[in-house]
Amino acid sequence: TIYGDVINLDSPTKYSMKFIPYIGDEQSKAFVFVQINFNLPATYPLDPPLFLIASQKGLDEDNLEKFRKAVQEKFIEFAAEYKAAAEKNGYLYEATEYIFSS
Repeated sequence: TIYGDVINLDSPTKYSMKFIPYIGDEQSKAFVFVQINFNLPATYPLDPPLFLIASQKGLDEDNLEKFRKAVQEKFIEFAAEYKAAAEKNGYLYEATEYIFSS
């Protein structure tokens, strides 16, 4: 586990993250959270990570689907940018920043 109960690294290619809006010292009173399980394919970062929303609180089905689609589109966008730039560093940091700011 990294960062307490926020990031769990299961293996070098599998991890989960719990996204909770920042509400100061009142984290236990958060009304919304999403936990996502990520699996990095062997072709990452050329191909986006696979992910599954493992659990959530406070989102109806429509908003959850909008969130899922937005994350998927952002991963596809990052993969395309990576391919275009031919960098060697991946884009998980940028993706994580995007998800935290959503």
